[in-house]
Amino acid sequence: MAAAADIFSPGIAAFARALRQGAVTSEQAVGQYLDRIAALQPKLQAFRQVRAEQALAEARALDAERAQGHDRGPLMGVPIAVKEIIAVEGLGCSVNSRLDVSSLCPVEGPFVRALRAAGCVILGTTASTEFALATLNWEDPGPWNPVDGTVRRLCGGSSHGSAVAVAARLCAFAVGTDTGGSVRVPAALCGVAGYKSTQGVWPTDGVFPAAPSMDALGVLATSAADCAAVAHALRPHLGLAPDTPSAGSAAGLSGLRLGWLCEPDGEPLDAAVQDALGHAVERLRQAGAAVSPVAPPAAEEVARLFARRMPAEFARMLGQDRLRAGMDLLDPVTAARAAAEIDMPPAELDALARQAAQLRHLAQAQMQGYDAWLCATTPCVAGPRSALRSLDDALHWNRRIGRHTRPVNVFGQCAVSLPMPTREGLPAGLQVICGNGQDTRLLAIATAIEAVLR
Repeated sequence: MAAAADIFSPGIAAFARALRQGAVTSEQAVGQYLDRIAALQPKLQAFRQVRAEQALAEARALDAERAQGHDRGPLMGVPIAVKEIIAVEGLGCSVNSRLDVSSLCPVEGPFVRALRAAGCVILGTTASTEFALATLNWEDPGPWNPVDGTVRRLCGGSSHGSAVAVAARLCAFAVGTDTGGSVRVPAALCGVAGYKSTQGVWPTDGVFPAAPSMDALGVLATSAADCAAVAHALRPHLGLAPDTPSAGSAAGLSGLRLGWLCEPDGEPLDAAVQDALGHAVERLRQAGAAVSPVAPPAAEEVARLFARRMPAEFARMLGQDRLRAGMDLLDPVTAARAAAEIDMPPAELDALARQAAQLRHLAQAQMQGYDAWLCATTPCVAGPRSALRSLDDALHWNRRIGRHTRPVNVFGQCAVSLPMPTREGLPAGLQVICGNGQDTRLLAIATAIEAVLR
């Protein structure tokens, strides 16, 4: 029997075929993933909770169900992980904080129920930064990025546990949340694929909110093809109409019109990322795509709006009085972000909402004539954690690392981060962006690009 990592290395679709051919069972796959978790979790710290006995029991039940002729579809028996701020029955919902917000924690929502209905086996919950409010915390080093076994490197966040679990082959795919890059940033730094859905396509009931106007669910997997397989398989369980190949229409790259957001915020990329991005763009052109530079829309205005709106929404959601009283209990990075707009009056927050709507219209108009936009997911690769010598260093890194991903949330777009190797050996990410509600098309384009770059 192959190791769990080998079972899923050809992809989720290949596992589904092997399962139906009798070459593997869900119980075997779950058992092997649990063995890897037991061996690697002490160092990686990707998981917050593991439900080993329950997962094995569910896998056995699914195998028996399939033996009786009932097939739930391509995700049946697939072992997965779910970010801790997403409620899972029996595991609850955790925000990785000393501040007691148990009265605000949701119960399991429709998205996790859809995963169960599709036959996924939840192995456990994965680590998040505090309240999923930043890409790192100061006091908690977070999981170990498996791209380097000897040096603790930054892995981004806030869905860093999910990214590490996928990168280390501790699950077939993992669910995360994304308010300003929380799926895509750790995907890029850990060398996996990360899909951020259009807000509202996947329901966020059952998810502890960070900034409700920009929160979205996402998936991290070893490939965009697997992200697409997950999205496709979940549609009937979420009451969504079936998608079709024509809806994506990206069997290849010939004639595809791609807008290259060169330095989307006006700041240069690190040399390793710039080199990898230039190489990727050249390969896409050779494959027949028309790649042309495009000016990023209102970059400075978008950055200012996000920096104000996200913490203001968080303060309103959590309760300004509760937040003030508990500020000393928060991680210093969380506290700095949460305090930034704690006193914003409702009228000012409403004005930011109107400004965001105008920016969405601007981005939508500028995307006309393009099938997708491209840019580097992050401006740098995963540096050593030890390079952050002060809280100011950590806050600066947090601002810098998400500067290419936050506009997607402000504009209401969907995006995928694809692994993009660098000459130094550390992964970078290529971000593929499509317009609001164009998720099926996005995943088809990302899968086609992935096939060229691999």
